[in-house]
Amino acid sequence: MGSYKYLMIFMSAFEIVYGTIDLLIKPKVLTRGSYYTSVTTSERSILPLVIAYPLILLWAASFRIALALFAIHFLYRYFLVTGDKNYITGVKNFCLWMTIPLFSGIIYAIVIHNCFKFGTEMDQFARENISKTDGISKEDVIYFGFSLYKNPGLGEIDWMPIYGTIVMGVIVTLSFNMMIYFGIKGYLEIKKLTDLSTNSSSLSKTLQAQLFYSLVLQAAIPILLIHIPSTLIVVSTFFGTAHKFYGYLITVTIALFPAIDAMPSLIIVRPYREAIRGSWECLDVRMSDYFQIV
Repeated sequence: MGSYKYLMIFMSAFEIVYGTIDLLIKPKVLTRGSYYTSVTTSERSILPLVIAYPLILLWAASFRIALALFAIHFLYRYFLVTGDKNYITGVKNFCLWMTIPLFSGIIYAIVIHNCFKFGTEMDQFARENISKTDGISKEDVIYFGFSLYKNPGLGEIDWMPIYGTIVMGVIVTLSFNMMIYFGIKGYLEIKKLTDLSTNSSSLSKTLQAQLFYSLVLQAAIPILLIHIPSTLIVVSTFFGTAHKFYGYLITVTIALFPAIDAMPSLIIVRPYREAIRGSWECLDVRMSDYFQIV
């Protein structure tokens, strides 16, 4: 599998880091009317708030990093299936491709930091609502958020978060287009390989197909768990109809993402299934021997 295995290791490491951040700062999303906030507090976060703030930015940017990683996964799969490995072999190429999700995640975090912060009146209003909800001091709250208006009432439109939303939408669209383009081309190439299959290479081509289908399902998971709920929140805040349930929903779905994203590969790819089955059988034998001794 060449450098592709390192890409899979990188993806696994990223999801572990993402899950660790979620565990350490326990962010949640609050939605109400024409604004939403992603929040953590001194009681929710294990770490000091001065450390929790850059982590909540990284937590928010993780969706963008995940999409970019999946786009590169589809690109790698396409070049592997076609046999054109000039762009995906070697340490230099691997490091170059890995800079794309990291760089795009940094841009995402910078956009959030600069565009998704409230003015004085809206900040006071948001902090009061958060402090009432969590029963803590307003100073023990950190957050970023989107508000259509500069003031709590229907007043002057705040264009900065709108500009930020547009930039983020463009970044996400680029990843979607890359996934769709290389996903379709990779699927067509796999079909060609299947049609030309020989007995000597059937196992390899079956593995290529299994890896591709598991990748499609893995890419669909963040779209279903993060992109669709967050789009619902953004659209509803534009219309001033964001319900608090939307915040509860996305807080849960975001936490589920690192827990279930690897499951398609473990279920679909045969070597993974066999490794898991072998581990369970080994554990069962050891447990049986233990109880016999006892």
